[in-house]
Amino acid sequence: MEKKTKYKKSIVCFIDILGFKEFVHDENNISAFATILGSVNQLNQFDLPSMHLKDMRFTSFSDSIVVSVPCKKAAFGKIIRTMAVISHILLEDKILFRGALTCGSLFHENNIVFGPALVEAYLLEESAVYPRIVMKEETLNACLKTCGVCDQELYPKRFHQDEDGLLSYDYLYDYFKFFYHQDAEHFEALINSLKHIKGFLRQEEIKEYPSNIMMKYRWMKSYYNRTLDKLGEYETFDTASYKLV
Repeated sequence: MEKKTKYKKSIVCFIDILGFKEFVHDENNISAFATILGSVNQLNQFDLPSMHLKDMRFTSFSDSIVVSVPCKKAAFGKIIRTMAVISHILLEDKILFRGALTCGSLFHENNIVFGPALVEAYLLEESAVYPRIVMKEETLNACLKTCGVCDQELYPKRFHQDEDGLLSYDYLYDYFKFFYHQDAEHFEALINSLKHIKGFLRQEEIKEYPSNIMMKYRWMKSYYNRTLDKLGEYETFDTASYKLV
């Protein structure tokens, strides 16, 4: 028992579903509330071994999702792939989120999770403010030690530094690029996803939300447009018609 309860050095991602607390106090939001819980349950049902993610640990509670993987070979790549999948599932269900990535001591077994790395991720997530997944530069350097030479050059490009000094995972661009480099069927899925997210953000913006929630939607709109600019810059694909104005 003592051996099983020792901390492991792990990479951990803590994700918070935005707006969850408002949902539970309004009976008119039962449908939206059920959608959120359905998304979380879907994450719980991942067949991780078939996705080459057998070392991953996943726990969801209330409005939070915790994903971790022991700090060993290829760990950073696994956590990035998982973050991309989670981002996709939540956005497809019209759910905004924010999160944080840390590296440190953690116990995560049988849906029980605790440790300094989780506390750090929880506190850092609150600093994210907007719908983004953030990390510190020292965390990125620690995570890169689990990667091969090629990935040490590739993975930092998936993060950019925001004005507050935090690194932010470019989950939208990562997701769109995955579809772009596949076959025609995947490209059609990309177009449908662009239309879906555009419609979601446009619809949400016209609602009478408090200013602190509207601020998050304005940030997401700007991030979406910047992602399309980046996609159009590097690919022969006209993204102008999908932008939000």
